[in-house]
Amino acid sequence: MTWYVLDDATLRLNLKVRPKAGRERIGPVQDNWLKVELKAPAEDGKANAALIKLLARRLKVGRDDITIVTGKTGRRKSLRIDASIPRDRVEALAQGGT
Repeated sequence: MTWYVLDDATLRLNLKVRPKAGRERIGPVQDNWLKVELKAPAEDGKANAALIKLLARRLKVGRDDITIVTGKTGRRKSLRIDASIPRDRVEALAQGGT
């Protein structure tokens, strides 16, 4: 298992999300899971909404293109992004940062 699978029109991401963190941050990859820290709490879907917003901004896709496939209520999530995204933009996520 790798933290992402990319084909022509779809990206799948495996994420380990930490809600209610001190800052928003993506990366690094740990045990084939891309770590994501969010300020939003894990209540009423706030962390999921913040995750989608952050990834949409970093990957330059629309929020409607991102779907949480598994893990809607857990910290480990699999996401599907229905958009053509350059591989270097995906791999840049693992470099860390906001």
